[in-house]
Amino acid sequence: MCSFRATPALSLLCLLLAGCATGTVLGPVQTVLVPPLPSAAAAPLPESQADNVAARHIRVFPSHLDPASDLHRHRSVFFDFDGWSLRQQDEQVVEMHGIYLWRYPELRVRVEGNTDDRGSREYNLALGERRAHAVKEALHLLGARDEQIEAVSYGEEKPRHPGRDERSRALNRRADIVYRAASR
Repeated sequence: MCSFRATPALSLLCLLLAGCATGTVLGPVQTVLVPPLPSAAAAPLPESQADNVAARHIRVFPSHLDPASDLHRHRSVFFDFDGWSLRQQDEQVVEMHGIYLWRYPELRVRVEGNTDDRGSREYNLALGERRAHAVKEALHLLGARDEQIEAVSYGEEKPRHPGRDERSRALNRRADIVYRAASR
């Protein structure tokens, strides 16, 4: 059973859902128009400035692809040994992704459950699945739709850190949120 408590972000999401019956939500990729360079009345531009004019339309990365965004940098939820309940310190990561998925229903994620190297292969696959489903349930509670989220388990097959010390094992007890292309 997944334990998840209401937080201010979840309360804000509920208020937004109640008050957003109309309005336009922009897609995750936007084109920003940059004002034209000042020019003398239709005088030809030197070659060095011609490249700048071609770059007047700048494509902005969606948050889940922008390496500088928190959404891109924080995609893992960590778990205690032999556990699958969300830890309080990881709730903010799940909230951030849940609200983002609610806002952009065309996006799809795969939640990949992972374990450390202790336990049998079968046990670790089952534990990884419980971890993936715990994150999936939390994302769903935050507004993401079932069809947006796939939960899979890799057990101990995809370690983040190869060591066998406690620090390495703690890094391997996780569920990763992986954005994928929408199927058409």
